[in-house]
Formats: sequence, structure tokens, C-alpha cells
Amino acid sequence: MIDAVVTTAAVAAAAVALLLPLALVLVASPRLFVLATAAYIVFVPKLTVLAVPGTTVGLRGEDLLLSLLLLKVLGDLLARRVTLPRPARTITVWLLLLLPVGLVGILVGTAAGTVEDPAIAAMFLLRRYEYFVLFLGGVAYFSSAREARGLVAMLEASVHFHFGVALLQAAGLVGGFRFGVYRPVPPDRVISTFGGAYELAAYLIVVLPLFVWMVLRTPRRLAGVVGVVLVLVTTWMTQARTSIAAGLVLVVVMVAVLQRNKLVLLAAAVPAAAGLALWAPTAARSVSGSRFGSLDVVEMWQATVRGGGGVGVEPRRAATGRTR
Repeated sequence: MIDAVVTTAAVAAAAVALLLPLALVLVASPRLFVLATAAYIVFVPKLTVLAVPGTTVGLRGEDLLLSLLLLKVLGDLLARRVTLPRPARTITVWLLLLLPVGLVGILVGTAAGTVEDPAIAAMFLLRRYEYFVLFLGGVAYFSSAREARGLVAMLEASVHFHFGVALLQAAGLVGGFRFGVYRPVPPDRVISTFGGAYELAAYLIVVLPLFVWMVLRTPRRLAGVVGVVLVLVTTWMTQARTSIAAGLVLVVVMVAVLQRNKLVLLAAAVPAAAGLALWAPTAARSVSGSRFGSLDVVEMWQATVRGGGGVGVEPRRAATGRTR
């Protein structure tokens, strides 16, 4: 197995080394900076650049990049070098109105004793908002589909990449980064370069509409079909069952909105309904424990239906001599 300390230090050094040139790119080409920042977030493991003492959280490279991007967007908006379309302004206003609700929740949780550290809780809340900065940068600096081709290509490549890493993790060949540290023991559920299975599943569902749109509205239908399949299969491998259900529903809704052909809608709705019917009985069951010990499709399906219990736990323990 690759030494965890050496791997963590090497990847962290490479991630930090990327920050300075990316900051210089921001001045020369904001559009390229948006693309590079998105790629950094999608491909680079979640590594801490500046740790918060006494906790397992800290500032990551992407936090610094998104902060720089936010300053650039705000500066350009104030100088009227760029403008936001009305839908983007509406979405921004509504999200900002929800921010005080989250802050009040932290205060209430602190008073009730359910929030141990309000500063850390606020950091997590703001981190949910910081990814919205990419949306602002996208609508501010990309004015046409042609300009966004590089971004689309990057998102396509990311799905293929995460599917490949997920296969390696499911087979027990590579580990993953948890709390900013590389752990050679394969994770209980595939996480690719993300910090957890739910984060990976959430990202996959966010990019799923891109591939459905490619199938229905572009000449690149085959690439879109491949993307849809890889997203749904990888999401299934994360065992994040809410995301699995969301993906199935999303496909049907988009087909209903973009494609008026009843046969096409039926072809999407029937498999989705079958998947939801199989998913529903497991929705309330425990999701603790390992899921996969191999790429055996039968074992994976049994783990999905059972909703826990640790398929492959014993073989993996025997092979590694370690428990989790």
C-alpha cells in the first residue's frame, strides 16, 4: 500500500503549488480562471491548506480560489464591467435571504447545546454558499454556449474520471482522502476524490442534467447516453439512496419538459418507476457498514436491497488486517 503520510504530503504540496499560477490566471482571463477553479474542485482531493486547531476542518485550496473569484466578480459588478441576467439576480437574492435563517439556526443550536462550536458551524454554512460563487462567475464571464465548451468537456471528463476511481475503490485497489488525509484502506463506500459518498453523489446529480440535455437537444446523443449511465451507476455505487432516487426522478422530469414524445417519456418513466419501487422499501433502513468487497454485481445488488450489513467486510478485513 502507498504510504499515507507521503501520499498526503505530496498531493497537498501539488495542490498548493497550483494556487499561485491560478491566482495569476484570474487577472489575465477570468473565464479561464472559472474553468480552472471548477477543475480544481472536481479533480483535486479535499486537502486542508490551513488547519483549524483542535478540529478536523480547515481552509482548503478551493476556499482560497473561490474567495479570489468572489472578489473579482464583485469588483467587476461594481465597476459595471459585467452584469448578471435577471434570473441569476433573483436566485442570488433568495439565497442571501436564506443565509440569516442558517445563522439563526446556529445560534439556537448553540443555546440548546446541540452545536458545540458555532464558529465551525458557521464555516460549514458558508462553505455551502461558496460553491455558488462558481455560478456567479459562470453567468458573469460566459455569455454563450460556445464559450462554455471547455467547461462542458471538463464536466464530461470528470464523470469518466470519478467512475474509474470508484471502480478502483470498489475493487479495494486504492483508498481515499478523509479529513484531508489519504487512507490506504478502501472506504466503506466509494468516494472518489471527494470527502464522502454523499458529496460524490451530490456532485453527480448536479451534472446529470447536462447529459440528459445532450441526449435530447444536441447531436452528441451517444456521449450523453454514456454520461447518464455512468452518473447513475456511480451514484448507485455510492449507496446514497436519496441521490439515487433524485437521479431517477430528474431524468423523467427533464424528459417530460424537453421531449414531448410520449414513447420517449414512457421509456424513461418505466425504468425509473421500477427503480423507485425497489428503492422505497430500503429508504428507512440503516445505512451503516461497508457495502462492497468486490465488483460482484450480485453482492452489490444484495447490499442495495438489504440497506446495510456490510457486504464484503470480512474478506476486506482478512486482506488488510485492519478494521474501520
